Formats: sequence, C-alpha cells, structure tokens
Amino acid sequence: MNARPSLSGARWGHRPPDQRFDTVPVLREALTARRASASTRALDPASVRALPGTEGIVLDVDGEHLVPSAFAAAQISSAVGLPAKAVRVLSPELGAAALNERFERSLTEGRGLRADATLLVEERRDGPTRLRSVQSSAYSRTWDLDVLDQLVEPILAEGWVPAAASVHRPDTDRALFSSDRDLFCFLVCDAPGHELPTPHGRPLRRGIVIRNSEVGGISLQLRAFWFDSFCTNHMVFGGSMAVELVEPHRVGKAPPLQRLLDRWHAVGGLRALERSRIEEERIIRRAMQVIVARPSDRPRQVEDDAVEAVATLARRARVATLLPRTLLRAGVRRARVYAAARHPEATRTLHEQEAMHIRGPGL
Repeated sequence: MNARPSLSGARWGHRPPDQRFDTVPVLREALTARRASASTRALDPASVRALPGTEGIVLDVDGEHLVPSAFAAAQISSAVGLPAKAVRVLSPELGAAALNERFERSLTEGRGLRADATLLVEERRDGPTRLRSVQSSAYSRTWDLDVLDQLVEPILAEGWVPAAASVHRPDTDRALFSSDRDLFCFLVCDAPGHELPTPHGRPLRRGIVIRNSEVGGISLQLRAFWFDSFCTNHMVFGGSMAVELVEPHRVGKAPPLQRLLDRWHAVGGLRALERSRIEEERIIRRAMQVIVARPSDRPRQVEDDAVEAVATLARRARVATLLPRTLLRAGVRRARVYAAARHPEATRTLHEQEAMHIRGPGL
C-alpha cells in the first residue's frame, strides 16, 4: 500500500497546551471529563433562532441558549446555505440576522436543518452550555474515551508507547492530542527484533496513528506503517504503509468502532506489520539482484523479476529510503525502462526518486 502524507502535519506543532498530553492517564482524565459533560438534544428546526451575543452569535434552541463552537457554527451555516467564513467576519448582529433569514427560508423550502438532527452539547460549570456539533440520524458517534479504551490501550499493552515530539528528542512532549473536535494518538514500538533492516544500516521502526472525531470532523482511522524518522510536527519520513483502516461514522449493523476492531483483527492486528516486513525484505532482495549483479550473471527472468521489484518499491515511494545512493542510481535507470513498458504510472515516481537520491518522502 502506498505511503500517504496525511498521517500528521504541521498543525500538531501549533496546538495549544491544553490540547497536548504527555501521558495516557492525563489524556484519559481529560476524555473522561469531556464524556461526562456531554449530552444530546433532539432538534426542532422551527425552534432555532440566532441571537447576537457579547462574543459572537448565540443560538436559542427551544428557549435554551447555546454557544456554538467554531465547528458547530460552520455546520449550521453550511446547512442553511451560508458560507461559514462569511458569517464569522460579520458582526454578531448582522450574522444573527443573516442566519435567522435563512432559518425561515429553509423552513418554507423544506431544506436546511433536518428534523431528525441531534445536537451534541457540553454542560459547563463556568459558562453557558456549548453546542459542539449537529448530526443527522444517519450519524453514529464514536466517543474518544471508547477509542482509548478499546483500541489504543490494547496496543500499548503490547509494549508500544506514545511517540515523543521527535525521534531525536525523546524527552519532549508526547504525540497525544485531543480537543473538542478530534483525537490523535501516534504510537511507536522500539522493541528489539521488530525492526525492518535496510541496506544503509538504519532500520525502520513500527508506528501506528489512530484518529477520531466525536463531532464527525473526520472518520475513525487506524494506520500502521514502517518509518525512518519523524519531526517535531509528527510528520513521518521514509514511511511504508502496512495497514490502513478507515471507518465513516455511519449507522450500520455494528458501531464504527466495532467495525474497525473487527477489520483490525481480521488482518491480524500487529502481526500485519510483521507480514509486511517479510514482504518488504523479499522485494528488497529481488531488487538487489538486478542492481548488484553484472548483466552476464543474470538470467532474463531474474532480471525481469528484480527490476519489477524496484518498480514496485518506487510505486510505494520506498526506493530512496531502502537502497543506498550508488545502487539506487543504477537500479532506477534499469527500473524506469521496465516501468515505462509495464507500469507507466510508476515512471514519474522513479524519476522523482532518482532526483531525490536518498532523501525519504513524507508519510
């Protein structure tokens, strides 16, 4: 499976301190408190009005005043056909007037907020009740606390730990993030005997990223991969995806978390990483045959198989990480000929990898 650049990014480096967690127990405490303060309300679209507040727009829902989060405000604006960014820059008075006009029009036209919608609210002791999100009856919520209990904790029990802020700075903040809209856990395993050897001598490590959103901002996700390094923004470099599971928050025969757990167990869980390691080593050995051997020493079938292996690694964006520079140049030149004939989509990747030499791509 191809490595993808979406596992993490610079946004994690800019999260405020109250969204960063150094240990799993501290994260658990925050998720438990958030879960305890959360409740749901049925929505009657005819009972919704927007009011100007001192710090922004307040929603009057059947007589109860709710302060929408940025995510909820964007949902409501989009539901009635207003650009969320445009509403945010308006004064509270103009923004409330624009929303109320759209609320009335949507009732007349039968569009906008749905009668089967559910509100997720947060009761706060030190302020007004907060509206976190609006979902339809087709949405199946997955609580971050359940993800921590049923998915993250069992992996930690196998010797995994939250990643540090950098592979070269193990004493810094851990890669555990949570807010009212998302959860991000980056786990690594440095147990001896589980690395993926490479010709340049620096073995690849195992990593898992788990993400979720209680408000529907993203799907429930689990990605297991091999990687070379990562930076303080948790951007992973030299990565090779082994398992990629994504479950939308849709109502089904089983909840999204159970569906993802079933799929995780079906592929073998952590054992899937070991199987991918064996497959990578096999491909590397085949690729090295054509790179190292002289033309007179290679049967045609061996050369075809080995060059195909180089092309396969290129399609996975892995050549630059796994092969030394001198061997890479020779192998890529031969592999491009093969790729152009049998795998045209890999030709551009091979060219990019040759230009990059040994610089690893981001995951």
